[in-house]
Amino acid sequence: TVQTLRDRQQKIATARLGDRDAFGLHLGPAGADVHVFLMREGRVLERVALAANEGISGSAAEILQASVEQFYEDRPAPAEVHLSSAPEDGELLEAWLSARAGRRVQVLVPKRGEKRGLVELAVRNARVAYQARLIDTGLSQYDALETLRSTLALPAIPRRIECFDISTIQGSETVASMVVCEDGRM
Repeated sequence: TVQTLRDRQQKIATARLGDRDAFGLHLGPAGADVHVFLMREGRVLERVALAANEGISGSAAEILQASVEQFYEDRPAPAEVHLSSAPEDGELLEAWLSARAGRRVQVLVPKRGEKRGLVELAVRNARVAYQARLIDTGLSQYDALETLRSTLALPAIPRRIECFDISTIQGSETVASMVVCEDGRM
């Protein structure tokens, strides 16, 4: 395990990667999480987490582009910005980042190699943060209800579920019970 961690760390901390930021996105029914790795001189100096709750709408590309714009609103972008998926309008985003930084900034979606590995790590961190946020806020029930809605092809998430059990002993001694689930909570 120690050797694996050491190897993984060496892969991320390499001078060939230079100055770049990597954005990873995890999108789910309860919102989105974006993790940004700020890499300078081949080392990850900082990790920044951005989260949006369930009221968010739009495609992964739109959310990722909005996250990049928000992130660089008050800070300069490095020479390369790596994303987990292509933004809605990559050329416009590049032009905006370049104008703010005062030099050319490339927006890339790496397909393989160390650069892709860094983006995948950011995506994994975003997924873990999303799941932790669900547990902390009790939104994991929302995920379960969304899965139920999807599986049963329901038009909306079931907010209230009532289950009845009526039992008898050979036709007599009738006993009934009801269990209610509201917003995923028993």
